[in-house]
Amino acid sequence: MVMTPAVKEVPSARDKLVVMGDFPNITPAEMLDYWVKPELLVSWWAPQADVEAKTGGNYILSWPEMNWVLLGKIESLEPACRLVFSWKWNFEPKESAPLVVSVEVESIGSDGTRIKITHSGYVGDAKKTAGHLEGWQHFCARLREVLARRKS
Repeated sequence: MVMTPAVKEVPSARDKLVVMGDFPNITPAEMLDYWVKPELLVSWWAPQADVEAKTGGNYILSWPEMNWVLLGKIESLEPACRLVFSWKWNFEPKESAPLVVSVEVESIGSDGTRIKITHSGYVGDAKKTAGHLEGWQHFCARLREVLARRKS
C-alpha cells in the first residue's frame, strides 16, 4: 500500500523549498505546540530537544546516535499562526550562513490545520534542497502518525 505523503512540494523560487500538507483533528495552536514544546518534538522529530519557546529563544535538537545537532534561534513565534527559526547543523562550516525555516499554520474546516513549511536560504545547492524535501516528507509523516495515535 502506497501512503500519501503528509506534505507535498509546492513550486517556489530556486533559493527555497516549500511544502504543504493538511492535518486533521488538530488546531493551529496545537500544531505549533508540536514544533516548540520539547516533550512533543521528541515524539516525531529529534530524540532530544531543548527549546526556549519564545521570539529570540534558542533551540537545540539532537540525534546523539549520529552525532548530529541542529541549532538556531527562534526569529518569530506567533501563537496559532507562525514560527520562524534559523537552521544550522553542527557539522556545517562555521562561515556558512544558517538557513531559515518558516512554519505557517491555518485552520481548515472545523477541525484541521494546513501547514506550510518554507525552508529558505539555499545558494544553488539542489542536493541539499532535495535532502531537505525528503526529510520534511519523512518527519511530517511521523508527525501525522503521532497525531493519529493521539486522537484514538
